Amino acid sequence: MLYRTLCNSWLLITIAAVLAENSDLAADNSDLRIHGVPPEKQYLYQPIEGTGGKWACLNDPQKLIDISRINDGICDCTDGSDEPGTGSCGDKGPSFYCANEGFLPRYISQSMVNDGVCDCCDCSDELLSPVKPFSHKTDCITLSSSFDKLVQEELREYKDGLGALEKMQTKESIEDSKIVTENLFEEIAVLERDLQANELKLNSTKDKYKEQLKNNNPLYYEFQRLNEDYISHVINASFIKIIGMSEAYEELIQILNNLKDSYTKSLNDRVVNSNVKKYNFMKNQQLKKLSIDSKVEEDQRQELMNFFSEELPATFMEGKIDQPPTYLRGKMIFVDVLITGRTEYTSTVLDAIRKLSELLNDISENYNVNYQDAAVKKSVELYANWLGNHASLEEVQLPEKFTSQFTELKQFVEANSVHILTSGSLEKNSLDAKNIGNHLRFLLSKIKQFFKQDLRHQIETCEEINTQLREQLEEKKSKFASLRETRYGNRNAYIQRLISTGAIECIQGSLSGYLYEICLNQEVSQRELAPPHRAVTIGKFQHIQFDDEQTRKEKYMEHLRIKYPDQMDLMTELVSEKNNIPEYIFGNLHDMSNGLAIRFEDGSKCWNGPKRSATVFVACGSTVEIINVYETSRCNYGIEVKSPIGCNPHFNGFSETFSEPSSHPVVATD
Repeated sequence: MLYRTLCNSWLLITIAAVLAENSDLAADNSDLRIHGVPPEKQYLYQPIEGTGGKWACLNDPQKLIDISRINDGICDCTDGSDEPGTGSCGDKGPSFYCANEGFLPRYISQSMVNDGVCDCCDCSDELLSPVKPFSHKTDCITLSSSFDKLVQEELREYKDGLGALEKMQTKESIEDSKIVTENLFEEIAVLERDLQANELKLNSTKDKYKEQLKNNNPLYYEFQRLNEDYISHVINASFIKIIGMSEAYEELIQILNNLKDSYTKSLNDRVVNSNVKKYNFMKNQQLKKLSIDSKVEEDQRQELMNFFSEELPATFMEGKIDQPPTYLRGKMIFVDVLITGRTEYTSTVLDAIRKLSELLNDISENYNVNYQDAAVKKSVELYANWLGNHASLEEVQLPEKFTSQFTELKQFVEANSVHILTSGSLEKNSLDAKNIGNHLRFLLSKIKQFFKQDLRHQIETCEEINTQLREQLEEKKSKFASLRETRYGNRNAYIQRLISTGAIECIQGSLSGYLYEICLNQEVSQRELAPPHRAVTIGKFQHIQFDDEQTRKEKYMEHLRIKYPDQMDLMTELVSEKNNIPEYIFGNLHDMSNGLAIRFEDGSKCWNGPKRSATVFVACGSTVEIINVYETSRCNYGIEVKSPIGCNPHFNGFSETFSEPSSHPVVATD
């Protein structure tokens, strides 16, 4: 009654104050995102604890500077790591990260930062420039629209090329599977578009949810930023290993106990008798001191998972708990001791397993096979199976990252458990003003959530849809790949068969005053268009090869530049310059071509030079034509051709990717 009366009388008075205080808390606790650094690398730019806001240069940890000097326009670190967003350290600094909101993120050289030209489509490379940019390329939204059109055009041409490739096959029985394959291709494209759209919606909803948490429940917002999912994952994985090790120990004990109780001692097998005697001694002296029980450890694992994935998040989300005030702090101490103790104890368990294994190894290798003791033979067989099941046992060690993040979580719980409202305090009517104020925040958040959409439910729904879409996509792609494998098998053998059987007609084309003719299973010839129409053999067929992925990417980029000359800004944005090494970010579009390259050698001798030779590079296309001829070295030519045989039949849909795997959490929001 006292609690309800106080809440009713103070609620209207304190709403404004709580709102203001929540806003301040959100501002105080929001991390600064370092400009020019990708999200997965933000953790590198956090101040070192206990240094009063100091930060260490990335390649020189002895060099400490105040964190406020990052991106201040002055190069303090020899590796330039303190100026990721200003270009002040030149190219010795880390590559600048363009977030490119609305399009594809990429990296550019530090020499392009703050030079007056917007090289990122979102112009973020000029954000810290002292002057206004004088040149701005195409914006991200326009580029995104152009890229979508480019993708659709490239996929259309691939589909047409694949259809032309189908016609080169002589078997009529593939017609039904062809229709199925085309339908699958369309279904995969639709699923990928749906997945991309839903992921954008999911990310947008998560951002809104974060903002709502900042304002309505800053305590839970800070809790979520502690990467509790990672902590829970490591604990679960570690306990699974611990349980597996305990089960391995228990199986060895069972094998030796059965042997001890069942073997025929009167046979006087010296090896067996000796090792059973050693086991009895170990069991009575050493093993009885061990505390190993896989069932107890499984119960502990489930309790820990419940605590980290349900109880702890719910406590900070709701701001209350049905336990005494000291419960959370005590539980965290208990969990810390349990996890540390169990992981450290694995060295003791491993030592016991090693000693028991030595006994069974000796028995297995040296027992007297002439005695044919059934119990001994059974033990040897069981031990052989045990070795097969437990060959990779090793001591369980917690990662350094886990140790530091778990420590941070403990400190957070210790510092904020006083803000949690407990049922015990209500029953004793011992609420003080601070505790009531804390709970008013909880009530206020519930009031706000009543008038807002349930963003958490939307996130869960989006994640469920994403899971379903990914499962459907994986199933369709697997089926697609299976059909492709059935119809084409090994791509090298399939193309070789098409070429060698003459299924592909000779290709002719006129370029730069010459008529070229390429008969893929015979030779390449060149004839002058003007009198006297001299003709030479450039090379005779030698072998088929397939370019590696990097070469295919480079050739595909060149293909895009030639095919879309009016989209130079887009072509620039599809190249990421990380550490001065170009990386192409057009997803897997280069996989539409199979990288076919046909080598021709032993052609007509050049005047005062070597014999002519050539490599014919075949790109995917529905038509057959010669695109370009150039000399790579004296009398050695590169010839670019479009043909259906350059289409990769195993390509199963466009996948747009730009990611940098990292085990570290994304730290900071704008």
